Amino acid sequence: MSLAIQKDVDFSAVATGYLPPVTAGVEYFNFFNSEDSLTRNLIPNKPTPAKNGSPLFNTNGQSFLLTNLLNFINTGIKLTDEMTIITVAEPTGADGNFPTWSTTGSPITNGGSFTSQSFMRQSATTRNPTLSLSYSTDGFITRQNLSYGVSSGVDNIRLRAIASAFSQTAKTSSLYDLTNNKNGQAPLPANGVYGKAGNILLGSHYNAAESSQGYLYAAAIYSRMLSTTEINQVYAALKAYYSKRGISA
Repeated sequence: MSLAIQKDVDFSAVATGYLPPVTAGVEYFNFFNSEDSLTRNLIPNKPTPAKNGSPLFNTNGQSFLLTNLLNFINTGIKLTDEMTIITVAEPTGADGNFPTWSTTGSPITNGGSFTSQSFMRQSATTRNPTLSLSYSTDGFITRQNLSYGVSSGVDNIRLRAIASAFSQTAKTSSLYDLTNNKNGQAPLPANGVYGKAGNILLGSHYNAAESSQGYLYAAAIYSRMLSTTEINQVYAALKAYYSKRGISA
């Protein structure tokens, strides 16, 4: 009996684990490359995601169409005040914004009676990303939002890798358009406190704040603020993965 060894066989669609280039603090990592991948977390011993509705699997075999409130993913990962969230996505709506991740509409859990307005989204018209992070300077007697975007000018690439990173300890945040090598930063006020919230959703808010939709290709969540170097390492791995499949990210 002989053993046949095949070269260059792609088993990624049936993978049950993945070793990302940056492992410290990783809570969730997934490529949406099979019809069974919606409820998969490639990081062992971490929360198992849940799907809501019936997201449509893209004919390219590498993404799902997600729609606010209807078809989305609940990662099971809570929003904390030290995080990095990376997504590869393509908005498909004629207008509006596609929320690649959000806790908007979920109760803030570290004070007050407000709901979160934290999210990262991509414009359906300009394709540029924006970030919103809820915070308070008075123990959530009032809620404020740290909101800003990154503009890539005339570059209208639809499919983009984008990332958000923020830290209560460092009192800062960063937003990256990794595909176009653009980024921006915004500080948290000296007495500011980021709002913690419920599970991070992919492709939807908890409320009807958006009406847009989009294809989600991949997502990664870390429970710490990664450095720019670390984020670029994760992006390089994502870019290489999709390049082998004829997709530019």
